[in-house]
Amino acid sequence: MTSCMSIGPLEASGTWHAAACLHDASLFSTTTVTMALTSLSFFPALGQKTSVLVPVNNGGVVHLRFTVTVDAEEYRELERQNAQLQLWSDIPAPGAGRPAGQWGDFGFRREDERVPTGTGEGSEGVVHFNAKSSGITTAGGTSSNKTVILLLNTTIQLSGASTLDVAGTWQYSFTYRLASSSGEVTWLGGYGQDGVLVLSAWLSSTPVVPIPPSTALYKTLSHGVRQVLES
Repeated sequence: MTSCMSIGPLEASGTWHAAACLHDASLFSTTTVTMALTSLSFFPALGQKTSVLVPVNNGGVVHLRFTVTVDAEEYRELERQNAQLQLWSDIPAPGAGRPAGQWGDFGFRREDERVPTGTGEGSEGVVHFNAKSSGITTAGGTSSNKTVILLLNTTIQLSGASTLDVAGTWQYSFTYRLASSSGEVTWLGGYGQDGVLVLSAWLSSTPVVPIPPSTALYKTLSHGVRQVLES
């Protein structure tokens, strides 16, 4: 099980970089791939709620990027066993025919593989979950001879995209897993350790209403969101 990481700072471009989280494995039968993974590092991390303010002037299109760092030798063993690291989530995947609220898998790709069309970084108002600005040096750079960085890019449309937590807020849950070509699955977390992603819409041309640091609501916000509120 990995440790939790907090959301990273807001960059000058207005792009969010965050650091990630898990699913209740007891609901599924589990078969283990025949190897021990000791070096996995996920961004965002497991077992926490990550809250992000999303500018919606561009129509609420959000690009999400999740990152996994794994030891190079362990990754080569995964390739030999034809196993894949996956995100398992209720994030909508229209391209796969999955509406919001329906759980399904998203496969990670090597950092140096070409990103599919429609999941790039060129749009305005995007949210990138990326280790690069998280302050975690072990996963902040490019793949080396010791580690391999895997990426997952997906695009969602916030308008009516998910279960409403409160007005203008969309909430998703997720975990990570290891899947083999034969259908065997190893869940990379335990009961009650789902990660929760909360996207809260706001108009970037409208000032953000301050939330006093002494309130309980403020304490639930990630570091990056606090930076926006304090600016």
